[in-house]
Amino acid sequence: MRGGKFFGRTVIVLFSLCAAVLVLAKVRAVFFLPEVEVPIFLYDKIRKTADGKYTVTPDLFYKQMSDLASFGYRTVSPARVIAYKNWGFPLPRNPMMITFDRGGRETLMLAHPILKSLEMTAVVNLATTYISDSPDSVRTVNGEEMLSWDEVRNFMEEGTFIFGGHTRNMVDLTVDVKPFNEIRASRSDIKKRTGLRSCIFSYPFGKFDESIKKDAAEAKIKFAMGYGDRVASVGAGTDLLDMPRIRVPGGRVAFSVRVVVVRGADECVEIHVSQPLGPRFPLAVMAYQTGDPDPVADVSVEELSQEPECIAVLPSGLRFPITVDILDGTRLLLYTSSIFPKYSVEYADYASAPSGGDGGAPEESGTEEADVDLGLDLDSL
Repeated sequence: MRGGKFFGRTVIVLFSLCAAVLVLAKVRAVFFLPEVEVPIFLYDKIRKTADGKYTVTPDLFYKQMSDLASFGYRTVSPARVIAYKNWGFPLPRNPMMITFDRGGRETLMLAHPILKSLEMTAVVNLATTYISDSPDSVRTVNGEEMLSWDEVRNFMEEGTFIFGGHTRNMVDLTVDVKPFNEIRASRSDIKKRTGLRSCIFSYPFGKFDESIKKDAAEAKIKFAMGYGDRVASVGAGTDLLDMPRIRVPGGRVAFSVRVVVVRGADECVEIHVSQPLGPRFPLAVMAYQTGDPDPVADVSVEELSQEPECIAVLPSGLRFPITVDILDGTRLLLYTSSIFPKYSVEYADYASAPSGGDGGAPEESGTEEADVDLGLDLDSL
């Protein structure tokens, strides 16, 4: 009898302690939770031939993923983000998320081994009408083959992909007559076909409004993503039904970089950059001197031109080699990195020694071909 009473009291004490811990965690989440940046990347397509603005090659995808891993970024699931926002459960340092929409077979087949080799996960949001019963009965979206439910279940067992909804018919919810039905239907299809009760969703074409967010909440969606091209910030006041994603540009893109030492009374170093090939999108150009982790130049560029232009003017006396990186507008995804030893730079002279102002235009003299790292092998085009 005494043993029974002791056991009962122990259970009550343990239950009370657990409840107290949860209450403290909730109080911390509501009042003291620091905001954490969680970049959420959206990769539209991965193909061996980058034939569109938002199509990247497997090589570029691997390079960007491995670069992020080397910088200390770790992928997290929407469930981890929800737990942090609601309860303050800790996130890893430098969390990020990789996402794909629709469920394109080629994209996911190419991405899976890369992510698995780097021990990363990704969220795949399915337009469920286009997911066929088996690989033998393929369905397409704008010519792109989609996964089958057999493949979805296999990927779930692998653990690399986490699945969510993207409506049933991939419709623009802002003009659809019954957006709630489309949102709920994709969730129901995933539950019926896989047994997974997913609370993850992405708005097709990144389009939604307050009414559609209410529909998503009513359909028991806990984490919904649009576009936005900015880094998400997660804290106590974050709206988890309005999570921005960075849509990653790609295409048949190439960059050319030159480092020019301009000689004169006020000697300086100029960084000249052009984009002879590929779609235009916002970029960042950053330059580093040897032995210094902080950039000596950090310039945002709305878009590069086909002709070389001076992006940054640096003081003389820099320590070579100089490294010039070209990144996306968020400064997270590296497209190309060029290293310039002292012997590889070009030289130019001012027509007249500068005496304040811009000092006139430089005249090239004794130029030497720079060692340039292009973003794409032009010989393969």
